[in-house]
Amino acid sequence: MDMKASKEFLAELKVLTRVHHLNLVRLIGYCVEGSLFLVYEYINNGNLSQHLRSSDGEPLQWSTRTKIALDSAR
Repeated sequence: MDMKASKEFLAELKVLTRVHHLNLVRLIGYCVEGSLFLVYEYINNGNLSQHLRSSDGEPLQWSTRTKIALDSAR
């Protein structure tokens, strides 16, 4: 692990431990021994990538995507 990656990880970790919002997945823990990784709470119903596509696999209209982004930012 290079020093730049470690510094970036620790900077991100510092922000994530201070940010709490209804529309953000909660950070539960992290690891700095060996590999660096973050542990987030489990959320049902798939991931964002899956929700940005319609049931037939086609991307959603940009107006719908924009609405999702704005609703998430509140």
